Amino acid sequence: MPFDRGDTYFMTAAMQEGDILLDVVDAICRLHPVLEEELPGEDRFLPEELIDLFVGLEVLLSNAGSFVRFDPATRGLVRRVDAASQSAFNKVQDEAPQEAAHLLTSSWVHAYGLNPDPDKAYGEAVRAIEAVLNPLVVPNDPGPTLGKTLGILRQQTAAGKWQLALGSPGNPEANVERFNGMVDLLWKNHDARHAGGPHARAQEQHEAEAVLHLAILIVQWINTNVLKKV
Repeated sequence: MPFDRGDTYFMTAAMQEGDILLDVVDAICRLHPVLEEELPGEDRFLPEELIDLFVGLEVLLSNAGSFVRFDPATRGLVRRVDAASQSAFNKVQDEAPQEAAHLLTSSWVHAYGLNPDPDKAYGEAVRAIEAVLNPLVVPNDPGPTLGKTLGILRQQTAAGKWQLALGSPGNPEANVERFNGMVDLLWKNHDARHAGGPHARAQEQHEAEAVLHLAILIVQWINTNVLKKV
């Protein structure tokens, strides 16, 4: 199917109103047939004409003061966040290992997309931390979990095997334990990961957003050796 500025997808969008319009535009960005027909595989380039339309869309949204923006990483609409948060996400997305970056992107979409899913956003953020922390702490464990890894990390911290590149050099264990506390905070409050228990519940939107940004920090710290083995 050739790409056409005037095709019925964009005509349909122009005829909608309010939130329905945003849903239609989001669907067009993510599902336009040209993306499937002309761009097979993972390493693919967008046609120049489609890039121009996406850039134009973001300009329109920005000039209109819209609460959403076009996200080139996911080719869809997401809610705007403050510049510092966006910059931190962009940086870790570019620099983190592929699996962790992919999971953080998924968490971002489920936290800030037009149809947020707090459980999914929280879970993907936790998995992003697992993707970098598990191989660092328990590289030979065939079935690592964040809880198991955190327990081993705390044992090794008490034995003086880890250090954090900030804080007082006279008390390295306490510095690392503060890092461990951040991981423990999001792990223990991930109540949606199991069903049927007395504490099982759906995660709240504000929790998902907070955990996502904490995960971005943790992944970036691990990726830049802020936490390292002695």
